[in-house]
Amino acid sequence: MSARPPAESSSSASAVRVSSECFDPTDARHFNAPVARDANEPSLQERVIQALRQPEDFPGIDQAVFEGDQVAIALDPNVPQVDQVLAATLQVLQETSAAEIEVLVWDEATPEIMERLREVAGETPLTQHLCDHRETLSYLAADVDAMPIYLSRVLVDADFVLPLVALRTGVAEDRGDVSGIFPAMADSATKQRFALAQRSGASFATDPKSGQTIAEEVPWQLGVQLILAIESGGDGLAAAAHAGTALQAKQWISEKGTEVDAAPLVVAILAGEQHQQTWENVLRAIEVAAEAGQPEATIVVWSNLIQPPQSELAILDDLPFDFLQANSEQQELVNGLPRWQRFQALAAALQPLLRQHRVLLHSGLDRDVVESIGMGVIESEEELANLCRNFSSCNVLHAASSFASS
Repeated sequence: MSARPPAESSSSASAVRVSSECFDPTDARHFNAPVARDANEPSLQERVIQALRQPEDFPGIDQAVFEGDQVAIALDPNVPQVDQVLAATLQVLQETSAAEIEVLVWDEATPEIMERLREVAGETPLTQHLCDHRETLSYLAADVDAMPIYLSRVLVDADFVLPLVALRTGVAEDRGDVSGIFPAMADSATKQRFALAQRSGASFATDPKSGQTIAEEVPWQLGVQLILAIESGGDGLAAAAHAGTALQAKQWISEKGTEVDAAPLVVAILAGEQHQQTWENVLRAIEVAAEAGQPEATIVVWSNLIQPPQSELAILDDLPFDFLQANSEQQELVNGLPRWQRFQALAAALQPLLRQHRVLLHSGLDRDVVESIGMGVIESEEELANLCRNFSSCNVLHAASSFASS
Protein backbone atom coordinates (compact mmCIF):
# COMPACT_ATOMS: atom_id res chain seq x y z
CA MET A 1 0.00 0.00 0.00
CA SER A 2 3.04 2.25 -0.21
CA ALA A 3 2.93 5.54 -2.10
CA ARG A 4 5.28 6.26 -4.95
CA PRO A 5 7.49 9.37 -4.88
CA PRO A 6 6.14 11.99 -7.29
CA ALA A 7 7.87 12.56 -10.57
CA GLU A 8 9.28 15.97 -11.30
CA SER A 9 6.59 18.24 -12.64
CA SER A 10 6.92 19.22 -16.27
CA SER A 11 5.06 22.48 -15.71
CA SER A 12 6.69 25.30 -13.84
CA ALA A 13 4.93 27.58 -11.38
CA SER A 14 7.24 30.39 -12.43
CA ALA A 15 5.77 30.31 -15.95
CA VAL A 16 2.87 32.52 -14.77
CA ARG A 17 4.55 35.78 -13.91
CA VAL A 18 4.32 39.43 -14.83
CA SER A 19 7.24 41.84 -14.95
CA SER A 20 7.10 44.57 -12.30
CA GLU A 21 7.86 47.08 -15.06
CA CYS A 22 4.28 46.61 -16.31
CA PHE A 23 3.03 48.64 -13.36
CA ASP A 24 5.24 51.72 -13.83
CA PRO A 25 4.39 54.52 -13.17
CA THR A 26 1.12 53.32 -11.61
CA ASP A 27 0.90 53.24 -7.81
CA ALA A 28 0.83 49.43 -7.60
CA ARG A 29 0.19 47.71 -4.28
CA HIS A 30 1.36 44.08 -4.31
CA PHE A 31 -0.18 41.38 -2.09
CA ASN A 32 1.48 38.01 -1.44
CA ALA A 33 4.33 39.01 -3.76
CA PRO A 34 6.92 36.29 -4.46
CA VAL A 35 9.94 36.31 -2.16
CA ALA A 36 13.32 34.64 -2.42
CA ARG A 37 13.32 31.15 -0.96
CA ASP A 38 15.85 29.89 1.54
CA ALA A 39 17.87 27.13 -0.09
CA ASN A 40 18.50 25.63 3.36
CA GLU A 41 14.87 25.34 4.42
CA PRO A 42 13.41 21.83 4.87
CA SER A 43 11.87 20.21 1.80
CA LEU A 44 8.12 20.39 1.28
CA GLN A 45 7.76 16.69 2.12
CA GLU A 46 9.64 17.22 5.38
CA ARG A 47 7.42 20.14 6.33
CA VAL A 48 4.24 18.15 5.62
CA ILE A 49 5.48 15.19 7.67
CA GLN A 50 6.45 17.48 10.55
CA ALA A 51 3.06 19.21 10.48
CA LEU A 52 1.14 15.92 10.66
CA ARG A 53 3.32 14.49 13.40
CA GLN A 54 3.06 17.66 15.48
CA PRO A 55 -0.17 19.54 14.72
CA GLU A 56 -0.52 22.92 16.38
CA ASP A 57 -3.53 22.12 18.59
CA PHE A 58 -4.22 18.40 18.18
CA PRO A 59 -2.44 15.11 18.93
CA GLY A 60 -0.05 13.76 16.33
CA ILE A 61 -1.51 11.68 13.52
CA ASP A 62 -0.11 8.50 15.06
CA GLN A 63 -2.24 9.13 18.17
CA ALA A 64 -5.31 10.34 16.29
CA VAL A 65 -5.67 7.26 14.07
CA PHE A 66 -6.55 4.05 15.93
CA GLU A 67 -5.94 0.45 15.02
CA GLY A 68 -8.37 -0.76 12.36
CA ASP A 69 -9.52 2.76 11.37
CA GLN A 70 -10.69 3.53 7.86
CA VAL A 71 -9.00 6.79 6.89
CA ALA A 72 -10.19 9.06 4.08
CA ILE A 73 -8.18 11.95 2.62
CA ALA A 74 -10.44 14.65 1.16
CA LEU A 75 -8.09 16.17 -1.41
CA ASP A 76 -8.32 19.63 -2.94
CA PRO A 77 -6.58 19.36 -6.34
CA ASN A 78 -5.56 23.03 -6.15
CA VAL A 79 -3.05 22.39 -3.36
CA PRO A 80 0.35 23.76 -4.46
CA GLN A 81 2.68 20.93 -5.51
CA VAL A 82 -0.17 18.59 -4.68
CA ASP A 83 1.59 15.37 -5.75
CA GLN A 84 4.48 15.98 -3.34
CA VAL A 85 2.08 16.86 -0.52
CA LEU A 86 0.00 13.74 -1.11
CA ALA A 87 3.08 11.50 -1.17
CA ALA A 88 4.25 12.85 2.20
CA THR A 89 0.75 12.56 3.70
CA LEU A 90 0.41 8.94 2.61
CA GLN A 91 3.85 8.16 4.01
CA VAL A 92 2.79 9.39 7.46
CA LEU A 93 -0.59 7.66 7.39
CA GLN A 94 0.94 4.35 6.30
CA GLU A 95 3.03 4.43 9.47
CA THR A 96 -0.14 4.46 11.61
CA SER A 97 -2.41 1.57 12.62
CA ALA A 98 -4.99 2.41 9.95
CA ALA A 99 -6.59 -0.62 8.30
CA GLU A 100 -7.49 1.20 5.09
CA ILE A 101 -6.58 4.51 3.49
CA GLU A 102 -8.51 6.01 0.60
CA VAL A 103 -8.08 9.28 -1.26
CA LEU A 104 -11.09 11.20 -2.59
CA VAL A 105 -10.39 14.13 -4.93
CA TRP A 106 -12.69 17.10 -5.58
CA ASP A 107 -14.71 16.78 -8.77
CA GLU A 108 -13.06 19.84 -10.35
CA ALA A 109 -9.73 18.00 -10.72
CA THR A 110 -8.46 17.80 -14.30
CA PRO A 111 -7.76 14.42 -15.96
CA GLU A 112 -4.07 15.34 -16.08
CA ILE A 113 -3.75 15.89 -12.33
CA MET A 114 -5.82 12.78 -11.59
CA GLU A 115 -3.31 10.74 -13.58
CA ARG A 116 -0.41 12.27 -11.64
CA LEU A 117 -2.13 11.63 -8.31
CA ARG A 118 -2.85 8.00 -9.16
CA GLU A 119 0.84 7.51 -9.90
CA VAL A 120 1.71 8.93 -6.49
CA ALA A 121 -0.99 6.93 -4.66
CA GLY A 122 0.28 3.64 -6.03
CA GLU A 123 -1.82 0.86 -4.50
CA THR A 124 -3.80 3.27 -2.30
CA PRO A 125 -7.33 3.67 -3.73
CA LEU A 126 -7.80 7.12 -5.26
CA THR A 127 -11.08 8.22 -6.83
CA GLN A 128 -12.79 11.41 -7.94
CA HIS A 129 -15.97 12.66 -6.28
CA LEU A 130 -19.12 12.12 -8.38
CA CYS A 131 -21.77 14.44 -6.99
CA ASP A 132 -24.62 13.19 -9.17
CA HIS A 133 -24.06 9.43 -8.72
CA ARG A 134 -26.34 8.41 -5.88
CA GLU A 135 -24.61 5.09 -5.33
CA THR A 136 -21.44 6.96 -4.31
CA LEU A 137 -23.24 9.14 -1.71
CA SER A 138 -24.51 8.76 1.85
CA TYR A 139 -26.96 10.86 3.84
CA LEU A 140 -25.31 13.15 6.39
CA ALA A 141 -27.92 15.55 7.77
CA ALA A 142 -30.70 17.97 6.88
CA ASP A 143 -30.16 21.70 6.42
CA VAL A 144 -32.20 24.45 8.12
CA ASP A 145 -34.88 24.04 5.44
CA ALA A 146 -35.07 20.28 6.13
CA MET A 147 -33.48 19.51 2.77
CA PRO A 148 -31.19 16.45 2.79
CA ILE A 149 -27.43 16.82 2.48
CA TYR A 150 -25.51 13.88 1.05
CA LEU A 151 -21.75 13.55 1.06
CA SER A 152 -19.43 11.07 -0.59
CA ARG A 153 -19.82 7.63 0.96
CA VAL A 154 -16.03 7.44 1.25
CA LEU A 155 -16.11 10.28 3.78
CA VAL A 156 -19.26 9.30 5.66
CA ASP A 157 -18.09 5.70 6.16
CA ALA A 158 -14.58 6.69 7.30
CA ASP A 159 -13.50 6.62 10.93
CA PHE A 160 -11.06 9.47 10.38
CA VAL A 161 -11.33 12.13 7.67
CA LEU A 162 -8.29 14.25 6.85
CA PRO A 163 -9.03 17.24 4.59
CA LEU A 164 -5.96 18.24 2.57
CA VAL A 165 -6.65 21.72 1.23
CA ALA A 166 -5.10 24.86 -0.18
CA LEU A 167 -5.21 27.57 2.49
CA ARG A 168 -7.59 30.31 1.29
CA THR A 169 -7.71 33.52 3.26
CA GLY A 170 -11.29 34.44 2.36
CA VAL A 171 -12.90 31.32 3.86
CA ALA A 172 -13.15 32.37 7.51
CA GLU A 173 -14.30 35.90 6.70
CA ASP A 174 -17.20 34.52 4.64
CA ARG A 175 -17.91 31.87 7.29
CA GLY A 176 -17.14 29.11 4.82
CA ASP A 177 -15.81 25.62 5.39
CA VAL A 178 -12.09 25.78 6.18
CA SER A 179 -11.86 22.02 5.55
CA GLY A 180 -12.94 22.44 1.92
CA ILE A 181 -15.42 19.57 2.19
CA PHE A 182 -18.55 21.67 1.70
CA PRO A 183 -19.87 22.12 -0.89
CA ALA A 184 -17.09 20.38 -2.87
CA MET A 185 -17.91 16.87 -1.61
CA ALA A 186 -21.70 17.23 -1.44
CA ASP A 187 -24.39 15.90 -3.77
CA SER A 188 -25.39 17.82 -6.90
CA ALA A 189 -28.73 19.01 -5.48
CA THR A 190 -27.05 20.45 -2.40
CA LYS A 191 -24.33 22.10 -4.50
CA GLN A 192 -26.96 23.65 -6.71
CA ARG A 193 -29.00 24.95 -3.75
CA PHE A 194 -25.86 26.40 -2.20
CA ALA A 195 -24.89 28.14 -5.45
CA LEU A 196 -28.32 29.81 -5.62
CA ALA A 197 -28.05 30.75 -1.94
CA GLN A 198 -24.67 32.36 -2.57
CA ARG A 199 -26.12 34.52 -5.33
CA SER A 200 -28.86 35.76 -2.99
CA GLY A 201 -26.69 36.05 0.12
CA ALA A 202 -28.68 33.34 1.92
CA SER A 203 -25.57 31.14 2.30
CA PHE A 204 -24.55 33.35 5.23
CA ALA A 205 -27.68 32.37 7.22
CA THR A 206 -26.93 30.63 10.52
CA ASP A 207 -28.67 27.74 12.21
CA PRO A 208 -30.71 29.09 15.17
CA LYS A 209 -29.47 26.28 17.42
CA SER A 210 -25.77 26.00 16.53
CA GLY A 211 -25.18 29.54 15.29
CA GLN A 212 -23.19 28.10 12.40
CA THR A 213 -23.60 28.54 8.67
CA ILE A 214 -24.31 25.39 6.67
CA ALA A 215 -20.71 25.43 5.41
CA GLU A 216 -19.46 25.40 9.01
CA GLU A 217 -22.01 22.82 10.13
CA VAL A 218 -21.24 20.09 7.58
CA PRO A 219 -17.62 19.29 8.59
CA TRP A 220 -18.72 19.36 12.24
CA GLN A 221 -21.50 16.84 11.48
CA LEU A 222 -18.97 14.71 9.62
CA GLY A 223 -16.64 14.74 12.60
CA VAL A 224 -13.62 16.40 10.99
CA GLN A 225 -10.99 16.87 13.68
CA LEU A 226 -7.74 17.61 11.87
CA ILE A 227 -7.04 19.67 8.73
CA LEU A 228 -3.85 19.80 6.67
CA ALA A 229 -3.67 23.15 4.88
CA ILE A 230 -0.96 24.17 2.43
CA GLU A 231 -0.19 27.86 2.14
CA SER A 232 0.76 29.22 -1.26
CA GLY A 233 3.56 31.68 -1.89
CA GLY A 234 3.24 34.39 -4.49
CA ASP A 235 5.04 32.16 -6.99
CA GLY A 236 2.31 29.52 -6.71
CA LEU A 237 4.56 27.05 -4.88
CA ALA A 238 3.92 25.79 -1.36
CA ALA A 239 5.18 28.23 1.26
CA ALA A 240 4.12 26.43 4.45
CA ALA A 241 2.28 23.35 5.71
CA HIS A 242 -0.14 23.71 8.65
CA ALA A 243 -1.98 20.98 10.56
CA GLY A 244 -4.59 21.64 13.23
CA THR A 245 -8.28 21.89 14.05
CA ALA A 246 -10.82 24.04 12.21
CA LEU A 247 -10.49 26.64 14.96
CA GLN A 248 -6.74 26.76 14.42
CA ALA A 249 -7.24 26.98 10.66
CA LYS A 250 -9.29 30.13 11.15
CA GLN A 251 -6.41 31.51 13.20
CA TRP A 252 -3.94 30.86 10.35
CA ILE A 253 -6.29 32.66 8.00
CA SER A 254 -6.72 35.66 10.30
CA GLU A 255 -2.94 35.97 10.59
CA LYS A 256 -2.67 36.04 6.79
CA GLY A 257 -5.47 38.54 6.36
CA THR A 258 -4.52 41.88 4.82
CA GLU A 259 -6.45 45.14 4.61
CA VAL A 260 -6.79 46.12 0.96
CA ASP A 261 -7.80 49.60 -0.14
CA ALA A 262 -10.11 49.33 -3.12
CA ALA A 263 -8.47 50.28 -6.42
CA PRO A 264 -9.89 51.12 -9.87
CA LEU A 265 -7.71 48.38 -11.42
CA VAL A 266 -6.96 44.92 -9.99
CA VAL A 267 -4.51 42.48 -11.58
CA ALA A 268 -5.03 38.91 -10.36
CA ILE A 269 -2.12 36.64 -11.23
CA LEU A 270 -3.08 32.98 -11.33
CA ALA A 271 0.31 31.57 -10.33
CA GLY A 272 0.86 27.85 -10.05
CA GLU A 273 1.36 24.74 -12.11
CA GLN A 274 -0.70 23.96 -15.19
CA HIS A 275 -3.22 21.84 -13.26
CA GLN A 276 -4.12 25.00 -11.32
CA GLN A 277 -4.90 26.89 -14.54
CA THR A 278 -8.60 26.05 -14.52
CA TRP A 279 -11.86 27.90 -15.00
CA GLU A 280 -12.65 27.34 -11.31
CA ASN A 281 -9.49 29.21 -10.36
CA VAL A 282 -10.18 31.94 -12.91
CA LEU A 283 -13.54 32.38 -11.17
CA ARG A 284 -11.84 32.50 -7.77
CA ALA A 285 -9.39 35.10 -9.08
CA ILE A 286 -12.20 37.31 -10.41
CA GLU A 287 -14.14 37.01 -7.15
CA VAL A 288 -11.21 38.11 -4.99
CA ALA A 289 -10.26 40.83 -7.48
CA ALA A 290 -13.80 42.20 -7.23
CA GLU A 291 -13.38 42.37 -3.44
CA ALA A 292 -10.09 44.25 -3.86
CA GLY A 293 -11.49 46.68 -6.42
CA GLN A 294 -13.83 49.61 -6.55
CA PRO A 295 -17.51 48.89 -7.38
CA GLU A 296 -16.92 49.00 -11.15
CA ALA A 297 -13.20 48.21 -11.18
CA THR A 298 -11.41 46.84 -14.22
CA ILE A 299 -10.06 43.35 -13.52
CA VAL A 300 -7.21 41.60 -15.29
CA VAL A 301 -6.72 37.86 -14.76
CA TRP A 302 -3.25 36.77 -15.86
CA SER A 303 -3.25 33.01 -16.44
CA ASN A 304 -1.98 30.15 -18.58
CA LEU A 305 -5.49 28.75 -19.05
CA ILE A 306 -5.79 26.57 -22.16
CA GLN A 307 -9.05 24.70 -21.56
CA PRO A 308 -11.83 26.00 -23.86
CA PRO A 309 -15.17 26.83 -22.21
CA GLN A 310 -18.09 24.52 -22.89
CA SER A 311 -21.93 24.56 -22.80
CA GLU A 312 -23.39 27.67 -21.09
CA LEU A 313 -20.00 29.17 -20.30
CA ALA A 314 -19.07 29.23 -23.99
CA ILE A 315 -22.11 31.43 -24.81
CA LEU A 316 -22.42 33.27 -21.50
CA ASP A 317 -22.56 36.70 -23.11
CA ASP A 318 -25.84 35.73 -24.82
CA LEU A 319 -27.62 34.14 -21.83
CA PRO A 320 -30.39 35.82 -19.77
CA PHE A 321 -29.48 36.74 -16.22
CA ASP A 322 -31.82 34.21 -14.60
CA PHE A 323 -30.79 31.22 -16.73
CA LEU A 324 -29.61 29.12 -13.74
CA GLN A 325 -32.91 29.52 -11.89
CA ALA A 326 -34.84 28.66 -15.04
CA ASN A 327 -32.68 25.62 -15.74
CA SER A 328 -32.96 24.34 -12.16
CA GLU A 329 -36.73 24.21 -12.48
CA GLN A 330 -36.71 22.01 -15.60
CA GLN A 331 -33.55 19.97 -15.38
CA GLU A 332 -33.06 16.27 -15.89
CA LEU A 333 -32.95 14.15 -12.72
CA VAL A 334 -30.97 10.91 -12.44
CA ASN A 335 -32.06 8.79 -9.47
CA GLY A 336 -33.53 11.92 -7.92
CA LEU A 337 -30.41 14.07 -8.36
CA PRO A 338 -29.84 16.79 -10.96
CA ARG A 339 -27.10 16.01 -13.42
CA TRP A 340 -24.12 18.16 -12.43
CA GLN A 341 -23.03 20.46 -15.22
CA ARG A 342 -19.69 22.00 -14.34
CA PHE A 343 -19.67 24.74 -16.97
CA GLN A 344 -23.25 25.72 -16.21
CA ALA A 345 -22.32 26.28 -12.56
CA LEU A 346 -19.26 28.31 -13.59
CA ALA A 347 -21.34 30.42 -15.96
CA ALA A 348 -23.88 31.19 -13.26
CA ALA A 349 -21.19 32.30 -10.83
CA LEU A 350 -19.35 34.41 -13.41
CA GLN A 351 -22.37 36.15 -14.88
CA PRO A 352 -23.01 38.77 -12.16
CA LEU A 353 -19.29 39.55 -11.91
CA LEU A 354 -19.00 40.18 -15.63
CA ARG A 355 -22.03 42.44 -15.53
CA GLN A 356 -20.47 44.60 -12.83
CA HIS A 357 -16.83 44.65 -13.93
CA ARG A 358 -14.82 44.92 -17.09
CA VAL A 359 -12.78 41.71 -17.03
CA LEU A 360 -9.75 41.07 -19.25
CA LEU A 361 -8.20 37.61 -19.50
CA HIS A 362 -4.67 36.64 -20.45
CA SER A 363 -4.67 32.96 -21.47
CA GLY A 364 -3.75 30.51 -24.19
CA LEU A 365 -7.24 30.71 -25.71
CA ASP A 366 -8.26 32.37 -28.97
CA ARG A 367 -9.65 35.89 -28.71
CA ASP A 368 -13.08 34.99 -30.11
CA VAL A 369 -13.46 32.18 -27.56
CA VAL A 370 -12.79 34.53 -24.66
CA GLU A 371 -14.97 37.31 -26.04
CA SER A 372 -17.94 34.93 -26.43
CA ILE A 373 -17.96 34.66 -22.64
CA GLY A 374 -18.17 38.42 -22.23
CA MET A 375 -14.53 39.02 -21.30
CA GLY A 376 -11.93 41.12 -23.03
CA VAL A 377 -8.49 39.84 -23.99
CA ILE A 378 -5.06 41.05 -22.94
CA GLU A 379 -2.34 39.35 -24.93
CA SER A 380 0.98 40.76 -23.75
CA GLU A 381 2.83 42.52 -20.97
CA GLU A 382 3.05 45.55 -23.25
CA GLU A 383 -0.75 45.72 -23.41
CA LEU A 384 -0.90 45.37 -19.62
CA ALA A 385 1.61 48.20 -19.17
CA ASN A 386 -0.43 50.43 -21.47
CA LEU A 387 -3.60 49.61 -19.54
CA CYS A 388 -1.96 50.37 -16.19
CA ARG A 389 -0.95 53.85 -17.39
CA ASN A 390 -4.65 54.73 -17.58
CA PHE A 391 -5.11 54.22 -13.83
CA SER A 392 -3.68 56.14 -10.90
CA SER A 393 -3.41 52.98 -8.76
CA CYS A 394 -3.90 49.25 -8.88
CA ASN A 395 -3.86 46.23 -6.60
CA VAL A 396 -1.81 43.23 -7.71
CA LEU A 397 -2.82 39.88 -6.21
CA HIS A 398 -0.17 37.19 -6.59
CA ALA A 399 -1.40 33.57 -6.50
CA ALA A 400 -4.83 35.17 -6.56
CA SER A 401 -6.92 32.06 -5.93
CA SER A 402 -5.30 31.75 -2.47
CA PHE A 403 -7.34 34.79 -1.39
CA ALA A 404 -10.63 33.08 -2.26
CA SER A 405 -13.43 31.94 0.04
CA SER A 406 -14.06 28.48 -1.45
